Amino acid sequence: MADAADTNGRDSNGRFAAGNPGGPGGSRRRSSELRRAVEEAISPEHIAAMTTLIEAEMKAGVLLGTEGCLPSMKGARVRIENGQFTVKDGPFAEAKELVGGFALLQAASKEDAIEATKRFLKVVGEGECEIRQLYEAPAAT
Repeated sequence: MADAADTNGRDSNGRFAAGNPGGPGGSRRRSSELRRAVEEAISPEHIAAMTTLIEAEMKAGVLLGTEGCLPSMKGARVRIENGQFTVKDGPFAEAKELVGGFALLQAASKEDAIEATKRFLKVVGEGECEIRQLYEAPAAT
């Protein structure tokens, strides 16, 4: 059962209630959350826990989209230097530098994006995420 929203438009978990634009004056900021890769098998229990979290965060309006990446052995790196392209097929040696997946968040502040990321890391386990606010062009006048 969904939590009732308080007077600030947040539910009992501190998330914005569904349908509430959040933040002062209704402004929200979009951020990306990039998770560092962990190249190991994922258990069915872990997938179930992630599915539950994703559904709850989407319903709360915090998570706009998310995807995980396949192992680096299925990827490639493309680089341009002095006008010349080079392509390097995976796997890549520096696994700690790989992006393992991303999430597109909508939050009222950097602090709210951090709290959403903490909820994610509690489920996903050890690792690190980088949060970056996305550039949004000003509205046309």
